[in-house]
Amino acid sequence: MVKPLNKRPLRFLVASFLLWTIPVLAEGPAAAPPCPSGFALLQHLASSGELGTALRLSRILKKNPGLKARVSALFAGYQSGGTLFLREPEAQKTVLELGVVLQDSGELPGLLKTAAGLARKAGKLPAEVPPEKVDEMVVQLAGAIDAELSARGLTQAGKGAHYEDWVALSHRLNRDVDKVMAPFKGKRDLFDDPEFLKAYERETGATFTSGNTVKLLADAPAALARRLELIRGAKSEINFMTWAFYDDEGGRLIGRELIAKAKQGVKVRVIVDGQIAMKGDHSAILKEMAENGVEVVRWRSTDPLRRYDGQHRKVMIVDGIESITGGRNPGDPYFHTGPADAPKWTDSEIHIRGSASADSNRLFAEIWNDQVRARAPATDGKRLLDGFEVHEIAESAPVPGPAAKGGARISVVNHVPGRDENIQRATLLAIEAARDSIDIANAYFILDPALYRALLRAKARGVKVRVFTNSAESIDEPAISIPILKSVNRLAAKGIEVYLKKGDTLHSKLMVVDGSYAWVGSHNLHPRSFRYEGEIIEPIRDRETAQGLSKIFTQEIGQAARITEPLQLPEGDLADIGQQLMYDQL
Repeated sequence: MVKPLNKRPLRFLVASFLLWTIPVLAEGPAAAPPCPSGFALLQHLASSGELGTALRLSRILKKNPGLKARVSALFAGYQSGGTLFLREPEAQKTVLELGVVLQDSGELPGLLKTAAGLARKAGKLPAEVPPEKVDEMVVQLAGAIDAELSARGLTQAGKGAHYEDWVALSHRLNRDVDKVMAPFKGKRDLFDDPEFLKAYERETGATFTSGNTVKLLADAPAALARRLELIRGAKSEINFMTWAFYDDEGGRLIGRELIAKAKQGVKVRVIVDGQIAMKGDHSAILKEMAENGVEVVRWRSTDPLRRYDGQHRKVMIVDGIESITGGRNPGDPYFHTGPADAPKWTDSEIHIRGSASADSNRLFAEIWNDQVRARAPATDGKRLLDGFEVHEIAESAPVPGPAAKGGARISVVNHVPGRDENIQRATLLAIEAARDSIDIANAYFILDPALYRALLRAKARGVKVRVFTNSAESIDEPAISIPILKSVNRLAAKGIEVYLKKGDTLHSKLMVVDGSYAWVGSHNLHPRSFRYEGEIIEPIRDRETAQGLSKIFTQEIGQAARITEPLQLPEGDLADIGQQLMYDQL
């Protein structure tokens, strides 16, 4: 795993892309001084050696004289007023309109590539970023912009999409949660109350099942050993759903263990995110598995209005009775494999034996079959997907092994973006139910209005609230460090305990309430998980598990930095403005 690149140039690139090239074009090398006329942007492109791009953009803008005038004014305003000018509502409206026109014309990826080329010429890109990596980033960002515009119904492809902004969404969720909580005002131990549990299950779309044992997997080498032990012991099937397999030592180790089981006659299936699987460092081991008996589905959305949704759920189920779920993907940062100096992330998983594993297996089968039926039509009795044969999962799953006799009650909460709010509701209801303590560890903690309100209300009730997330130094995604730090600033200003990770990345996603309830899963508390990612959490009613997680949490924050006063953060830079325009992608 390559260490993160120098953050300032990378932040510039991301921010520039988010603003759809205007700042990069303005700062790129020009053979002539800036022209004040309405053709300033086009002249700048041409003088930078991008005549073809200039001509195509000219033809596009010629069809819309009003937009052409506003884009010229935007370009000139940025040259004279910089980022402050781009904070103006009219300027941001022009950026959005330009993005829609470029997307609908098919020119957006090309213009982004031009911007990347000019940024490189201007020395704005780190020298160590190879051209193929820049091309990959261009494709990824073009998709993110398309997703953002289409989700709002602005592009031709997105016509008919329903979008609810965060303020309206949060107000609606707040009303719903308040209605659910009204009969339980002032009561304690709500997760032992049958009526509250019924309401919670109704709101989250999942039922608690009994007879589960839970083992915590916080230590990375121990988590790897447990995963390999389960794979090697599989008798009938292994169903493995994750965001990505890494083409590194850890990814290959797990991938080849799965191949070995497939060759022994065990049915092995793997689901990964199809967009991530296209990347150069996430594809080789998938191909090797598919060529050696493992059925692989590179998940893609089948909803034409949600083409860029992702598959971020992480769960491995063995023989229908044992499972591991949490935040880890097969790769070096998660299991501390690979070179000694490679990043070693902090993460959490749970190993479950019992009926909750069967629930996870049913969810896997539902997602698998949806993909196979929609994307691999039967031909001559076979279904081919990405060139390899795949099969539907039969309705009657293999008979699981002996049931566990543990006392943990667990539900499996699934989130389908654009369709439900299950995890959001599970989180808000658990916070509202808290009477003593709330511990939250999350890699990408970005407050939405509903979550902020719930945590402040808990603090007002006398609940001890502790939040643990990444610092600007530890985070693996530098472009979102400022939104995270702004969120923790707001909490620290209200007296909530906030801790920032030192060293390598915190990747955990968990919450513990009152030492009796917890959830662990793949869901990050940021806009992207809600808007665009398929996610899973497993709420657990078990004091031993909850208190064990809180003990681990307390140990980890003991090595973190507590924020006692709001941090001083930059205001008005490109990244800040880009984040305003692309908030749902954070």
